[in-house]
Amino acid sequence: MENTEYLKTVFIFRELTSMELIPINRVLKTVKVPRGTEIIREGELTDRMLYIIKKGAVDIYKGLGLHKKKITHLLPGNHFGEIALIDDNPRSATVVALDDSELLTISHADFEEILEQNEATALKVYRAFTKALCNRLRQANENLIISQQVQG
Repeated sequence: MENTEYLKTVFIFRELTSMELIPINRVLKTVKVPRGTEIIREGELTDRMLYIIKKGAVDIYKGLGLHKKKITHLLPGNHFGEIALIDDNPRSATVVALDDSELLTISHADFEEILEQNEATALKVYRAFTKALCNRLRQANENLIISQQVQG
């Protein structure tokens, strides 16, 4: 139950009750990653779909090699990897730990099972998930405009 209260601070879970969070808490896995670890690599397939930063920080990059560009910086309470909730495509970005970090992870299969068992929970999570993706899309659009203005 240690993570149940923490999950209430995470955007996609903040509308859930303590009772709705219990099944999610049961399937959480804690992963500790050292600074510099590539947590997700763009183009890879994986069974872990959602990562929640409990301690530490990560940077997210788009592109590979010399063409890699930082697109955002995430701190505790943020989540990443959630696009896999919607599709089974390869990872769309690379995520690197900036500090020694502690992450909570939920596998795609476990998460889908929880949502299938409780429609109210699923609706709340998908609504929050959609808002999070919209916010990230708006931010990406802003960053693109700023980048084009700087180059032009």
